[in-house]
Amino acid sequence: ILYNMLDDILLPIDFSANTEYAVKQAIELTQVTRSAIHLLHVIGSNSYHNKLTATTHVPTASNEAFFHNEAMKKLKEWKRTIEETIPGCNVKTHLEVGSVHANIIDTAQKIEAQLIILGKEKNRGFFSYIRSLNPEEIAKLSGCPVLRIVNGASNSKIQHIVIPIRSFIPSRKIELLIVFSKMYRSKIHLVALQNKVWAKDEKGNALLDSYRLLTSRITNRIEYHLLKGSNLPKATLKYAASVGADMIFVNPLVETKMSMFTGRHIKDSLAPKSKLKIVYVDPYPAKYILNKD
Repeated sequence: ILYNMLDDILLPIDFSANTEYAVKQAIELTQVTRSAIHLLHVIGSNSYHNKLTATTHVPTASNEAFFHNEAMKKLKEWKRTIEETIPGCNVKTHLEVGSVHANIIDTAQKIEAQLIILGKEKNRGFFSYIRSLNPEEIAKLSGCPVLRIVNGASNSKIQHIVIPIRSFIPSRKIELLIVFSKMYRSKIHLVALQNKVWAKDEKGNALLDSYRLLTSRITNRIEYHLLKGSNLPKATLKYAASVGADMIFVNPLVETKMSMFTGRHIKDSLAPKSKLKIVYVDPYPAKYILNKD
């Protein structure tokens, strides 16, 4: 069963409003996939613990034990909330110290997660460390797909999913896409740049080959479109807006960087009220296999 591919979902949480958005999304997925949910909190700089330091008077020598105990209490509260919402759900907690980025990557590889969910407020909280996380970097270095959601989009129905295609069949995107498309019965939109997909030196046609592969695996409505222009991220985002897309699957950097001059990425160009969820999937992870044995 393809749903079993999502055996383990990793949720880095900072106990801000971001946590609620990530947890809601994980619950929505787990109610269908029966995945194990791993809650990860990192005691480090720019985190929940800075806020505790600013609002409490704890002796310096006691800080480490105090922060550890407070964080563990919060983790257990969220664990209990999830287990009450989904009876029988396997929820595990992880409490680490140090770099948030490094601990997310290390934990994802350690538990062999199939998905990392990052929630983000539109108005970034001062003490939130999730606000500074780079989902593209995490996806590339961990080898694990990263789902980035913004508050308000966590429970939106996934009706349209857009998948940009380059010069190869994006196998890892397709495998994860199948999970989401079957769950939501979404319409799939495959897109490619017109002046790239028909290049004479291409072996075969990645767009048509991807279309044929998907039609043989799922019964969802599937369309493919050629886009004008030379900037795939920009053309993809424009197309996604035109069809009211709810989700896009992209390879980090090459399919997200809209401007070399400004360094602006797709996530930086979303409208304030955008419901678009972005799934970052590295096409060639060194140590990660999506479909575990």
